[in-house]
Amino acid sequence: MPLVNSGLDRVGKHYSKAAYSLFPRYRLDEAIGVEVERITGDEFRSLEEARTILLEAGRRALSSLSQEFQQIPEARAAITDEWKAFDSYISTLDPIQLAQIKPLPYRRVLTKSESEQLRDRLNTIWGANDYWYPLSKCDPQTNVIAFHQELWKQRDGTSLLLQAIEQRAIERCFLLLEGPVDYEIARSLVEPTYRGDESFVTSDFEWLVYSSHESSIAVAGWLADFFRIQWRDWDAVAYGGPFHTADLRGSWEMPKR
Repeated sequence: MPLVNSGLDRVGKHYSKAAYSLFPRYRLDEAIGVEVERITGDEFRSLEEARTILLEAGRRALSSLSQEFQQIPEARAAITDEWKAFDSYISTLDPIQLAQIKPLPYRRVLTKSESEQLRDRLNTIWGANDYWYPLSKCDPQTNVIAFHQELWKQRDGTSLLLQAIEQRAIERCFLLLEGPVDYEIARSLVEPTYRGDESFVTSDFEWLVYSSHESSIAVAGWLADFFRIQWRDWDAVAYGGPFHTADLRGSWEMPKR
């Protein structure tokens, strides 16, 4: 982003006033999104009830972030301004404008108990807890293969993955992340390439996708069999490590310059 590229986002080791006037806005937007998605699936009896519930969700996000930045005036001013924009939008949105908005794919923040139960099943069935294959060993009988993210992208692995779960009539999946929340998502939102969080995706634990910090994407269960059929050379192109190689398998050794 321009502020970072200009070097004006820092003063020594600390964020600059310009940075504090900007990035807390994104943090608030993200926090509001999480709070709103906690109520995904609820039915509102009226537009006014929907406004009330959405604004309450926004206030929870604002309260949490205000405490974090209470000693930084620029940040407090930024999130207050961002909140006012959200408040104004929700408060004035009318039925005609609402009808013109395209619905987003389903995404719901799981409750704490739901996340705990799913992670228990993940560990019990797949032995997966934190790092998993190929970064850590698993039972030798586990039906799993892994590929480097670069090869996955070149061969459009995500399209094949979506095709496979569509054929199984899977509409929604569970997305378990490193971050503070996990999700139930529409099939169309499944995207296993690494985007800042290690992730596990499944629907019923008969299949699994694991994306790691080390550019690996592992597929397991019947999904592994599916990719063996699609990529007949799977054994020759399977994951070899995080560093880039010309054959896109990757290597555990950093390439020599």
